Amino acid sequence: MLEIKKLEDLSVIIACYDEDEAVKRVSEKIVNLYNCEVIVMCAKNNNTFNILKKINNQNIKVFLNHDDKGKGHALWQGIKKTNKPLICNIDADEQFSAEDIIKLYKKIKENSDLTAVHATRFAKDSDRSNYSGEGVRTIGNSIMAIMASTLTLRKITDAVAGFKLWKRDFLIENEPLDQHLFYEFELIFSMFFKKLNFIEVPITYSSRSEGVSRQGVGNFQLSYRGIKFILWGLYTYFLMLVNIYDSKRFSKQKKR
Repeated sequence: MLEIKKLEDLSVIIACYDEDEAVKRVSEKIVNLYNCEVIVMCAKNNNTFNILKKINNQNIKVFLNHDDKGKGHALWQGIKKTNKPLICNIDADEQFSAEDIIKLYKKIKENSDLTAVHATRFAKDSDRSNYSGEGVRTIGNSIMAIMASTLTLRKITDAVAGFKLWKRDFLIENEPLDQHLFYEFELIFSMFFKKLNFIEVPITYSSRSEGVSRQGVGNFQLSYRGIKFILWGLYTYFLMLVNIYDSKRFSKQKKR
């Protein structure tokens, strides 16, 4: 019988759009492996919410994000629904393995000075043998990693992987300007300017099992999205550099 690992101080938050059965499998896999809380934030007007509400497990909590504004918005709505001190975000499409959650968890428990642990798809020991994605997507990820590395004066191999673990206090205190996909850079740069530490951990990465990525699938869509990522990252980095980022962030939060 598989031993369930006790991660009672962890909440795993999954923001889903149209993954339906995939997010059900991910959620059930997590609670079969770990004794932890799973919060699933479903986008409005899709079938996923109805599928997940049928799951009979007290550790899986499903919410319909009525005011859905994107992945970032769903993630922070989920964060506000838990008081667990550690927050893990993993994508709903089975590209990341639930078995790897323990890798990130152990790192942050063993190193009290860490604020976050990021999964990386592109380190030497990362396993991408079951991934067959578009070349332009890999190129875009490499460019974003190089930009993040250059601006933070450290090596970052994967800036935007949808699999990370943070201390909740940091997320609550640093709710980003962006509510869609571009918050990734904001969190990295916030840690850099506040002299907070994070590390990367190699993980297993596979092709998407079902559903359509909201980032688009064609080369033009992916290139356009990548350019927006980079421009937003540069913009928020500049705001932090001139010390006006927090004032803009607080102002926007009051309007939400």
